[in-house]
Amino acid sequence: MLLFLTGNTMMQSVRERRSEFAVLKTLGFSDMGMLALVFAESLLLCLLAGITGLALSEIVVPLIHKSLPEVADLLRMSWRALVPGLAFALLVAFLSALIPALRAKRLKIVDALANR
Repeated sequence: MLLFLTGNTMMQSVRERRSEFAVLKTLGFSDMGMLALVFAESLLLCLLAGITGLALSEIVVPLIHKSLPEVADLLRMSWRALVPGLAFALLVAFLSALIPALRAKRLKIVDALANR
């Protein structure tokens, strides 16, 4: 569900900024530059969300341990979860930006500025 939500957000973002991408291409940005811009936006969005979620869980899990000691063994937050968590954020960023980035790369300046 997270992948679909992030993918939809990226698709809408690229769709709404078609004319802006066309202006950038007119100014000399390459197709690979457009691809990189969309991937960078997705990467920033997903990594910030992943880091925020991991930091919040590092704060919340000890509070749960204090209030519910009987489930303390079931809930353990380890910093070893940081690497897979960030890797998953990178994977979601890449997969959710793939189609919108390819659309931005293939964007034709005339069609985008004519709102076609």
